[in-house]
Amino acid sequence: MMKSTKHNHHDPFRVQASACSLPHRYSEILQGFRAFRGFRGVVFLLAVIVALWISRAAAQTPEEQSAAVARTQKVAALLSSAQGPAADTAPRIAKANGGYLRHVGFPRGRGIEAIGADPQNPRDVAEKFLGQWRDAFVNPSEKVNFAVGRANTHRGRSYVRVQQKYGGLKIFDADLNIQVGADGRVQSVLCNVMRDTGVLDRGELSTSPTLTAEAAQETARHAVVQLFSDTTSTATLPASTITLQDLTASPPELLLFHPPVVGRNAPTRLVWSTAVHSDNPLLGERVFVDAHTGEVPLHFSLIKYDRHRKIYDREGSSDTSTPGTLVREEPPWGQAGDSGNDPVDRAYYFFGDIYDQNWNWHGLDSYDNAGHLIAASVKWGAENAGWTDDYQGSVPKHIFIGTYFLLDDISMHEYTHGVSDLYMELEYSGESAALSESFSDMWGEWFDQEHDYSNPNDPDDPDWFYGYTNKDTHPGGTNYDWLLAEDYEGTLPLEEVERNMKNPPGCSTWYGGPLPDRYKGPNWYTGDIDSGGAHHNCGVGDKVCYLLTDGDTFNGFTILPTGPSSPDTARREAAADLFYEAREALNAYSGYLALYLALIQSAENLDYTSSQILNLEKACQSVNIRNSSGGLTLKNGSDVKVALLEDSGQLLLKKALTTQAQSPIDTSGGGLIIRDTSGTVVAFINASTGESGGQMTILGSLTENNLPESSGKLFVVRYEGVPVITLDAGGNLNIWRAADPNNDAVEEPDYLEEQ
Repeated sequence: MMKSTKHNHHDPFRVQASACSLPHRYSEILQGFRAFRGFRGVVFLLAVIVALWISRAAAQTPEEQSAAVARTQKVAALLSSAQGPAADTAPRIAKANGGYLRHVGFPRGRGIEAIGADPQNPRDVAEKFLGQWRDAFVNPSEKVNFAVGRANTHRGRSYVRVQQKYGGLKIFDADLNIQVGADGRVQSVLCNVMRDTGVLDRGELSTSPTLTAEAAQETARHAVVQLFSDTTSTATLPASTITLQDLTASPPELLLFHPPVVGRNAPTRLVWSTAVHSDNPLLGERVFVDAHTGEVPLHFSLIKYDRHRKIYDREGSSDTSTPGTLVREEPPWGQAGDSGNDPVDRAYYFFGDIYDQNWNWHGLDSYDNAGHLIAASVKWGAENAGWTDDYQGSVPKHIFIGTYFLLDDISMHEYTHGVSDLYMELEYSGESAALSESFSDMWGEWFDQEHDYSNPNDPDDPDWFYGYTNKDTHPGGTNYDWLLAEDYEGTLPLEEVERNMKNPPGCSTWYGGPLPDRYKGPNWYTGDIDSGGAHHNCGVGDKVCYLLTDGDTFNGFTILPTGPSSPDTARREAAADLFYEAREALNAYSGYLALYLALIQSAENLDYTSSQILNLEKACQSVNIRNSSGGLTLKNGSDVKVALLEDSGQLLLKKALTTQAQSPIDTSGGGLIIRDTSGTVVAFINASTGESGGQMTILGSLTENNLPESSGKLFVVRYEGVPVITLDAGGNLNIWRAADPNNDAVEEPDYLEEQ
């Protein structure tokens, strides 16, 4: 399936992941935090942060230095104040510039008690918590205050929204979401506020407007007229003339607008906020007018548009300079009822169901989540289908579908490219392009499995099955789930059109052969064709999607479905929720390792249990996208790595691994020696510079691809509290993943590279 877009080819900046050396960068601080459990881990992390602060002290004023120290101490006190049963895992924290807490989340059962709060009143808990700990999240300005808002309760937990203010003025969208458990303890905080209010404290931005409220209303009305007269605007109103006389503006509210809160890098402004409306129910716009300059730094629609479809007939032409003849459009813009043009009507219903499924599953309002027009041309004269975001015609964002590609899964596939482009803003290059293709495959296949357009007895779907009239004759057999484009009946080789998400190597590309099912494993494509293998390397994402949706055994790992085993819709929707949440967290250019990190965080957001997160880890590890965050590195006297016991459960050795060795084990040359309680050496990794350097010897046996137990073990390597490598008193080595001996260059393996 074609993906047409503007390509910016570039080589990703790669950072080699660090093993368990002394942390000296912020990323490594977090690795150190994970490597040391419990209270000691907190002390270790804070010590490194303080050391980093001291190294930069010369660049700070005495006041800034004092504030930084106080903030560090406040964060330390907050983390150490958590109560509840002991946990193997440390709190998860994220910091913003300046050392302010961006996020803190405690392990299950632990949390912070708010002094003096009623534990049965979540809003009171949130208010008292902020009264005690606010300086960990924001600078200690006397004019900063907070207003506790709504509290939603779900599964025994309450989520309290708290609005930030400055001198009584709301700071637009600046808030904290404080999670309060049933026991009244604060379990997590997600903070998105104006942390440094210095520009206001110093009087550099006046909070007294120079522009009147009436002048702001007039400016806002003019801005809306300009917006809807711009033919390149994403506004989806029918073509009409909107005049000032048509518009009214509500009484403005004075706000502070801090663009970083909404992901923009721009100065803080004092603004008038007004809502502009007309008699047309489809027009409603929130407009911010700078209260000093009269500029409009932000506007957004107040209308959640219903779906708006336009379907064109390209009448066999392969030309994409125009969309073709408009045949059918959503009422009230167009006439209700079928057009009599079968492909046009089929596409119209496809995209209606596609819109509905995205809305029902994710609350997603068209490609951009802002009601963007859905425009498609059918009977395109090419053996392909594609989404384009650089089309310069009357409809700039457009889907073109060739005759044999007017299929349900392909239609959702191309629609999802629109979501990746306009809403997720995912770059179409290299691994990022492969992710874009894989996301489109995922939603295309989930949509295909949810809808049976071949069933004449289904009142919700027209009897427009388009493709194999008898699926029993399909080359893939009778089980065609997880085959994308299985209904294709055109002239191209079927194995080059389809994608087999259950078994990616079962299909191929003309330039790369069979698709890969493991990251940088067999069949991985490293060339430049097709934006760096977009339609080829997507096989890895397709495979992990299949595993997390249906469950299976792969690469030595048994993975369970993410959702309930039945009904089928619930299972698919649970997997879709996970990937949708992860897709939101990605950067513009993101590879498979970024996907792994986003999936793990998304599992936390969606309240996965520890066993569910472990299942997710196994799925990612089975396709090689789970990266290591640390472990144990052994170097010889020449500073050459001879062994790596990484916390992903992988053991890399420069030389051989000898099992069932005779006691006593020869430890000459020095290295890592592990003894039992009687002093007997049960395992040894030689760290000498000689021929034996990098060889490991154990008294017992080796077990691979098995999640070990830690009880009674002499030696344990953990990941987030989960044992991944263990050694018992008998010298038996148990590894979650695999051993890789006789590796001439023991370095972090390829799959540890991160974009």
